[in-house]
Amino acid sequence: MIPQILPGSADEFRLLTDAVGGKGYRQIDINLGCPFPMIAGKHKGAGMLLYPAQVAEVLLAPIAEYPEIQFSLKMRLGWENASECMVLVELLNALRLSRIALHARTGKQQYKGHPDLEAFQGFYELCQHPLYYNGGIESLSDIRQILIRFPLLKGVFIGRGLLSSPLLAKEFKGNETFCPNNVCQYILPSMKSFFQPIPRYFKEKLNCW
Repeated sequence: MIPQILPGSADEFRLLTDAVGGKGYRQIDINLGCPFPMIAGKHKGAGMLLYPAQVAEVLLAPIAEYPEIQFSLKMRLGWENASECMVLVELLNALRLSRIALHARTGKQQYKGHPDLEAFQGFYELCQHPLYYNGGIESLSDIRQILIRFPLLKGVFIGRGLLSSPLLAKEFKGNETFCPNNVCQYILPSMKSFFQPIPRYFKEKLNCW
């Protein structure tokens, strides 16, 4: 598991990194992609992409202060329009990042409308970090089309696509499509193993109180 932080200032970045690093984590993902208005309105998540100076302040010095931490970045094309990421690409290339995951929509789009592959292409051609595609992946065909169009990608983030296609990653790995009956066959045992420990966890917590 890689924890994710959502800083709005350099001091907040340091505070969150200290807290997460203090738990022993040595990989942290930085969220500049959250599109929800309550977050974006505070110039956090995708809402910060509209303010390049703030992005530089939040990321440039603080990342350099934690050489023991491996940072990655999740972001969108921009908040209002897709050109915002192109303003940031030079700054991002100068940062010590293990990867960037770019959602090919703006923050204002949230999860509506079609991903802007032309805008993604512009960032893809200039980005010097390992780049992952994100946005609108719902089928095995979607993954294949993205990897064909952008062959230098390091991977694809599925995200919300797993809600409608829970075995999508398994389908891609095995290069096969599962029928609905097979979905239940594979998914139900996994759900059972995931949810079974939860009541025991809360019971132990309640006993501690």
